[in-house]
Amino acid sequence: MASHHPADAHPRPRARSRRIRPLSTAALAAAALALTGCTSLGLAGQLDSVPEYRVDADIAPDGSVAVTETFTYDFKSDPSPGPFRNLPVIVEDRDGQHRPVQVHDVEASSPSGAPADVQEEETGRGWRMFLIGDTGDPVTGEQTYELSYTLTGAVTEGPDGTPELHWPFIGEGWSVPIRTAQVSVRAPGIDAAECAVRNEDEGHESACAEGGTVEAGRAGDGDGTGGARAEFSDGWSSPGRAMDVTVQMPEGTVEVSDDTAFRPLPHWLTWSGLAWMVGLCAAGTALVVLRHKQKQRARGRARVHSPVDPSGLSAAAAGYLCTSRVLKPQHIVAALTEMEERGLVVARPHPERPGGHVFERGDAGVKGGPPAHGVLLAALFSGQETRVDVKDLGPRLDADFGRRMQEALRREGDEQGLYVPKARFRWRALLVAPLPVLAFLVPPVLNDVAYAGLGQLTVIGAVVFGLCLSWSLLPSGLTPAGQNVHADLRRAQSEGDLPPATSLALASDAERSESLGELRPGFEGRVSHAAWGQEFFATVHSSPGSGGASPGFGGGGGGRGGGGGRR
Repeated sequence: MASHHPADAHPRPRARSRRIRPLSTAALAAAALALTGCTSLGLAGQLDSVPEYRVDADIAPDGSVAVTETFTYDFKSDPSPGPFRNLPVIVEDRDGQHRPVQVHDVEASSPSGAPADVQEEETGRGWRMFLIGDTGDPVTGEQTYELSYTLTGAVTEGPDGTPELHWPFIGEGWSVPIRTAQVSVRAPGIDAAECAVRNEDEGHESACAEGGTVEAGRAGDGDGTGGARAEFSDGWSSPGRAMDVTVQMPEGTVEVSDDTAFRPLPHWLTWSGLAWMVGLCAAGTALVVLRHKQKQRARGRARVHSPVDPSGLSAAAAGYLCTSRVLKPQHIVAALTEMEERGLVVARPHPERPGGHVFERGDAGVKGGPPAHGVLLAALFSGQETRVDVKDLGPRLDADFGRRMQEALRREGDEQGLYVPKARFRWRALLVAPLPVLAFLVPPVLNDVAYAGLGQLTVIGAVVFGLCLSWSLLPSGLTPAGQNVHADLRRAQSEGDLPPATSLALASDAERSESLGELRPGFEGRVSHAAWGQEFFATVHSSPGSGGASPGFGGGGGGRGGGGGRR
């Protein structure tokens, strides 16, 4: 017998009425952001219990089943509007057929004097949820409730062709332990009856602790009240268990239902949840589109009022801007190439080591050049040195060099207004980053604190909206002018219009070797320059602690049976 757990718990203040009244469309729309009702049960009611639970079911000759549930719910000291109960309306019989079951004439009362108004919550296909109590009048401690309803279509044809009721009178959707459970079924006649306790999470099913008594007979026999009766009892100290009762009746004593139904959709798939998910996702998408258009307008204004020529950047600064402000070995090679062209350094074949190369200090000065050139020149030649072997560069290009090099490249971009100030960027990032997490936490908090009863699809929509909001508000680190320069450099790269050194600085690792061959150094031939570039890369990547890039460079690029519980 298949049915489903509750997916929503959606209590609303209401007038006292012991008859069920469906929620209005406006009331349903008021329930925003949702999480599964199971979460609300598992958190708010984790210390709750049901000391006693009794079910009396009376099977009529027309096949209807009148059910009265009498249970005591212990809310402890935590106030609650009351319990809820969800019932399956599409069940699977023992032949695997899915059959519709109608639940009607739902009423509730409380012998202990607790509010017992009944309201139906919007639920998924395959089950219905009923809320008992009043959000404006919460209760604590032990409260007793009587819930009565009638089932139509629950009696089906058994394997041997006789009427059979196979029903989860206590479903595994209960999130609290039930200490003592009793089920009594009366029918015009009973040939056989059995009871089973199951727990699908643990993957086992067993007979009830007390197999029960069966007073078998036909109408007018048995217990002297016009029928036969079967009784079973059990109890369990952990939640999530179910109690199924199967009653087989003599042929012709009870009408059976042969209606079939489609397999129910998952319990979390509700119309309200789907509407909220679509609405929140649409709102998030609209926010992203609007933010993108806003950025486009800001970039347009920057082109008019504060244009920046990408060719004014050094090759290393251009590469640093286009690789998310991460220093990479190709930026250093590009800077060396420009320094060689300016006469700051000269690359020559090693006089004693065949295939090796050395850098010699040139005659030109660094004044007026990019700041990064001065940092790199100081790292190459310390003191009175005028020559350095390429293979000895690794220890000199350490983490401190990487930090100073990044500061120099950043300073070059700041001078042209390409970067957002670091402090402002970090504060905005810290404020925006938690938004997706907050969006995920809001629904369960509303469920447990305000009894909002929000469903799983709404949570998905809320998280998507939070991600879109974060993306829209998170700064890129580049000003509109910087974004324009970034786009211009990438466009020139795709069109092949960049100088060789700048092309190398922007190249990926896969493109690097080809870019080296295109370099044209100031004092050496093309082949020799490509060779010292390759040797330099090997030196940088083999440096201690490099982790695939030179030290300090920042790394490379990259249920069945329903249930119930606390509301």
